Amino acid sequence: MDVTPVLDTTKNSAPRFMDRLGKLCHTGHEVANYLFQVPDDESQWQRLQEIVDGILQEASRTRHKELPRIAEEVRTALQRGTSMLVVEQAMTGFDRMIKIWKAARSGLF
Repeated sequence: MDVTPVLDTTKNSAPRFMDRLGKLCHTGHEVANYLFQVPDDESQWQRLQEIVDGILQEASRTRHKELPRIAEEVRTALQRGTSMLVVEQAMTGFDRMIKIWKAARSGLF
């Protein structure tokens, strides 16, 4: 019986094994995408704030320097209100955090 792992080789695919920081980044990105479609969902705005706080806590335990800075930018944007501009800033921030997290996991830095 041949058991070979199935690898997703698409550009935006997440690694199979994610640590807590990776899960938070991906979940935050999903919530931001949801808020882009349903901007009036207050519970998801609160959830997004909690995810950013979790990323800040996890990133402070590691040697990441960029992740906390980007998470602070997203946190500052979230404090400005619940507008489409804030959602776009959050989506961009989570995209950047995911790329940095993937690069760190691959050993690039």
